[in-house]
Amino acid sequence: MRNRTRYESPFSLFAFQDIITSVTGILILLTLIMSLALVVRQLDTPAIQSRAVADRAKTTLLQTRAEITALTRRLEKGNREISELASLSPIAIHNTLRNLEDQRDSLNAQRESLRQSVKKAARRQAEWSGKETGIEAARRRLADLDAEWERLRARQHELESQNRLIYNPREHSRKNTWLVDLDGQRLLVAQVGVRRPPRSFTTVAAFRRWAETRNPTSEYFVLLVRPDGIDSYDKARNVLQKAHFDLGVDLIAQDQTVIDPRSGVGGSK
Repeated sequence: MRNRTRYESPFSLFAFQDIITSVTGILILLTLIMSLALVVRQLDTPAIQSRAVADRAKTTLLQTRAEITALTRRLEKGNREISELASLSPIAIHNTLRNLEDQRDSLNAQRESLRQSVKKAARRQAEWSGKETGIEAARRRLADLDAEWERLRARQHELESQNRLIYNPREHSRKNTWLVDLDGQRLLVAQVGVRRPPRSFTTVAAFRRWAETRNPTSEYFVLLVRPDGIDSYDKARNVLQKAHFDLGVDLIAQDQTVIDPRSGVGGSK
């Protein structure tokens, strides 16, 4: 009996291969898209950052220019005030303050006296019609005194507000006084009462050679020590002590002014 041939469908992976191929293609496509996006972002980022940096630099430049302008104005104002005070010595400023206080007190007394006179004159105006001119003159004089008093008070306040140390020489001393300003970088030397630019020494050795030419019997020195001049102070003191000079010492702040770079500590002639 003939065997019948059996026809059965063989097992096929064709559908599975299609799925794998499709998924792989999708993954490749996504990878290409993401790579392209990253490339575009990297190309755009420097331009965006450059614009941001340029904007910040422009803003900073404008602010800096404004600050420079403000500082320039303050510097010009300070230079004008320093120029006005450069001709005044510490002693002259001290005397000026004392005179201003005396004038202020005198003006107060005169003003009060004139106020009383104006009141009395006003009460007697009906009786003394001929005194009207005098009353008006007294009122004008009172107004002038008020203005003068305000001017002197403003001047006094201006002098008192200056960050300047006024040095009073030793009383009953027949010796000439020399001030030595020690700031760590140089020694600035000026004679009290002499209007002259100060001497400047960059080393203690140079100061010693000059000091040896001075006379200890007719001159004495006052060392003005700033915070950064401690080292120079020890050396300068030893130099003057060995030369038998009388010495004085005073501590001053770093920003205080004692010796003017143009007039020293002389008078205001």
